[in-house]
Parts: sequence; C-alpha cells; structure tokens
Amino acid sequence: MVKRKIPFIALGRSETDLGQPWFDLDFEGFAKSAVTRLFDRGYRKIAISSASDDTNLGKIFIESARMALLAKGIELDDRYIFRTPPNERGGYQLAQHLLSGPDRPDAMVLVNELTSVGFYRGLRDGGIEPGRDMGIIGFRESPQSRYISPALTCFRIDLHGLGRALAQTLLSTMPAYRETVAPPPGSRVWPIELIEGESDPGCPVP
Repeated sequence: MVKRKIPFIALGRSETDLGQPWFDLDFEGFAKSAVTRLFDRGYRKIAISSASDDTNLGKIFIESARMALLAKGIELDDRYIFRTPPNERGGYQLAQHLLSGPDRPDAMVLVNELTSVGFYRGLRDGGIEPGRDMGIIGFRESPQSRYISPALTCFRIDLHGLGRALAQTLLSTMPAYRETVAPPPGSRVWPIELIEGESDPGCPVP
C-alpha cells in the first residue's frame, strides 16, 4: 500500500513500519503497572503469560515487564514467561501446567482477557484459589471477566474512542478529507485505566 500510495492506518505497531500512522494499546503501561502493583503488594515470583505467536505486542509486553521487574531489583525468570493461546482453554492449560511443576509463581499477569476465565477454573480444579493463593492481573475488562470471582483486577480501554480516532486519522490522510479533518491530538499509544479488583490482594503467607 505504501508503494501504491494508498492511505491506510495500522492498529498496532510492527518492526517494519514505513511511516504510516498507527495506534496501539499501551502494553508498556500495562506491563509496568501490573508488575509494579504486584511487587508493591508483596509478590516476588511474578509470572507473565503473553501471546502464543510472535506478534509485536508480545515482544513489547515481555520486554516492558522485564524492565519493570529490573527496576525493582528482580530478574524475570525465563521459566515464568509463558506463551498462551488467547482463549479459555489456553488459560486452563496454563493453570494446569503451573500446578504440575515445581516452584509455582505466586502471581500471574495475563495479556489476553479470555485466558483469565480458564485460568481461574484450572487453578480451582487443582485446589488453588485465585486471589487467595495466587495473585492475578488481567489485561482488559471483558464481558466474560465481569462474571468471575474474585473480581479480576484488570484495565479498561475506551474501544469506542479508539475506533473514532482510527477513523478520524485515516480520513486525515486522504486527499479528499485532508483539509477538513484534523488528526486527533496526543500519543498514538492508546491509554488504559486500571480497574481494581479482588484478585491481587497481597502475597499469601507461606
């Protein structure tokens, strides 16, 4: 599209951007906020579950979590980095894997909102209570996550506003609208808002 000079906008960043406009969710802010919140509540064996493929968001999330932990004096153990399919089954399998191995983490950060439902179920089927025995933070509030208990600590995203910003920015790149439609101001990294739940009350006493 760049070679053909077709106006477009990307939802997400990549390592091959050619100067086109893009918007991306704040995966850096998510990783930093989640890891810092867990650390401040006493968790030290913090694990993360990222995308199951090589999408750029996974790289951004993992590196940001690693840097946030280093700022607290902890190295992110490679054994605590997991690649999980973005669905309930993936979350369930992740929980079962953790329960079957040694040195279980005391907290988990899930980058996909659907995995939290399966993760809760997988922990309970193994005798581990979410929130009480393991702290959990999810990425995005979703219809599914609203009905799990304890309430999931996660982040709210203004998807309606993001959609409008994408459309407005795309229009501003088109010759027919360039003079009348101004691109939205501000960063291209779309903000997120923390929703405090009950899934990360503090590190359980050994």
